[in-house]
Amino acid sequence: MFVLSQSQIESLVQALRAFHQANPLSATFEALYQRSPVEQMARTFLAAVFEPDQATEAAHALAHSALAAELPYTMLMGDINFLQQEVVRISDRYQEDPVAAFLEISAAFSKTRAEVARVYLLDAVDQNSLLQNAGELKRHLLLRVYDQWFTRLREAVRDHDLAAVEDLSRAQQEFSRALQFPESQMVCMDAHSCRQLAHYHKLIQEQTLLLYFKLLDEAYEESLVIYNELVAQVRRLAALLTTLYFNYETNRLGIFFRYVQQQAELKVPIFLVLVNPGGLKRINRLKGEAAGDDWLNRIERVLMAQVGQAQEWVGSVRGLAGDFYLLLQTEDVARVENFLQDLYAEVLQAGLLEEEHADGLHIGAVYLPLIDELDGDSLRQIIQFLHHADDEGKSVRLFASPQAVEPINTWVRQRLESALDIRHLLKEQRVTVLLQPIADFYGETLAFEALGRLEADGRQLSVGLLIDHLLELGLMERFDRVMLDAIAAQGALLQQTTRQLFINASPVSIASDDYVEALLQACQGPLQGMDVVLELTEQALLRESDRIRSLHEQHGLVFAIDDFGAGYSSLSMVIDLAEQGAISWLKVDGSLTRRLEQEKPGSERIFQIVQQMADAVGLSTVVEWIESEAVFNRLRLLGMDAGQGFYLGKPETVQKWAVRQRLLSAET
Repeated sequence: MFVLSQSQIESLVQALRAFHQANPLSATFEALYQRSPVEQMARTFLAAVFEPDQATEAAHALAHSALAAELPYTMLMGDINFLQQEVVRISDRYQEDPVAAFLEISAAFSKTRAEVARVYLLDAVDQNSLLQNAGELKRHLLLRVYDQWFTRLREAVRDHDLAAVEDLSRAQQEFSRALQFPESQMVCMDAHSCRQLAHYHKLIQEQTLLLYFKLLDEAYEESLVIYNELVAQVRRLAALLTTLYFNYETNRLGIFFRYVQQQAELKVPIFLVLVNPGGLKRINRLKGEAAGDDWLNRIERVLMAQVGQAQEWVGSVRGLAGDFYLLLQTEDVARVENFLQDLYAEVLQAGLLEEEHADGLHIGAVYLPLIDELDGDSLRQIIQFLHHADDEGKSVRLFASPQAVEPINTWVRQRLESALDIRHLLKEQRVTVLLQPIADFYGETLAFEALGRLEADGRQLSVGLLIDHLLELGLMERFDRVMLDAIAAQGALLQQTTRQLFINASPVSIASDDYVEALLQACQGPLQGMDVVLELTEQALLRESDRIRSLHEQHGLVFAIDDFGAGYSSLSMVIDLAEQGAISWLKVDGSLTRRLEQEKPGSERIFQIVQQMADAVGLSTVVEWIESEAVFNRLRLLGMDAGQGFYLGKPETVQKWAVRQRLLSAET
């Protein structure tokens, strides 16, 4: 048996010291070595490496000492490999049989490397929890599934339970199945994101099976490398899921209805359900909004518990004004009726319908494949029908046959037919321009946004309510042009009112040479000297990024991203256009303000992240839908740049704002 003398050990330690001096490390790693007892660790290890009954314990002690000193695995392996070479060089004891000496030394050091790798592997297992500090994220299905799987894998590796590791390499069908649930499909509506999830999932399955085989062979060095790569893949998947869930949570209602419409257009069997707790307005008025919110939150917990038990075919979202919406992916009417009756019974049993001033729970469900034409507008009309439908004393109303659905089709058809003759209104240029201020959080008005209203029957109708009609009729560019002409016609008053004007533009208008020419003429004419900012939605940003870049470079046009956070944006595109100066403003979607107002978990953090990103690329933020002093004050403390909403000023005519600004100037 090969044995190292004390003098040989000291010679090896000196050689290791010379090796470190001849191969200087980075300042960070050098500091690690300086505070680590590397030479003493080497002495202890070399004294026992060739002792069969001590070698394993010595390797473990070496690894634990290195971990305590925070030495990276690769650095420790470098030292062990160097010492092996030096031991071979000085092994003159076996000069008559150098091959035998080499084999004994190689075997001893190979065992050391394997045992050190095993200790580092177990340490990595202890350190690599997936969602230890994830808080609210753990409640999301796909992340929860992976967190549970990853926890079981860590336990199996730690306990050297190879049968469990093999089972786990094939036990990820649960994730694949969960991907098909309605909520998961809504989270992952983008095809590229879905492909990425599937890709990471496949790599993780392959890595886990490979880890099993390496552990089976006790190849711990390779096992450590494979495990670390496996952890990296799991974290990539978790990061993608976290991003997708963030987008989903910030626009759940919009995504819900887009998904419902998409599934209905594909003729997927699906029921749309309205759950409406009656009496909310009365509770809010008589007991206060806090009492109303508490009542709704308790109802929501009961509903979500029921949905959670049927999540493989049921999805849900909390709507506005106390509504809850469900989607049920099935054509089994009896199954739907039983589920909704159970839902009603659970709310009833919880005593929530006995709340003072409560007025029952109204549930209506429609089988969407029987609807004649389905789009965003008709979905809104269906919800309105369910709100107005007489419940006839029933706790649940189902519209699941052609005869039952016909009244809904008639309702939708009549309202579409009685819609405004938009073409006539645009031809007559019956558009009113209103201005709404954009102000900082110290009370100074920075700019105004021009908002359009169509005039009909003595009423002014918000164009936001007619966007779907304008798009369907191909009149979006025509409206934008009429609006631009109306703005230019009041150029003199606008010059007296503001130096900066935000104008909304649709993707079709930005893509139109005629519209751009008219815009440039307005900027060089009635609006000359004003800073005109074109507002585009995130969707338009993605569709027309090249056009936006070109218009900025050629004509100096500047843009703002409207409804940021509504779920469409490509952050890389935003950053690219911001750095080129094409984008100056980021208008934060009002749904995020609603989350802040409702004190949803993580809502303040969302605003902080948005502001940090805006600051990093030189953008100014405008927070929409500020309607109370409390929200205004919270946003000011969060460091947002500017805001817009009824609290800061309601939309008024150009004439009224011009008068106000003149009076304000006179006072100062």
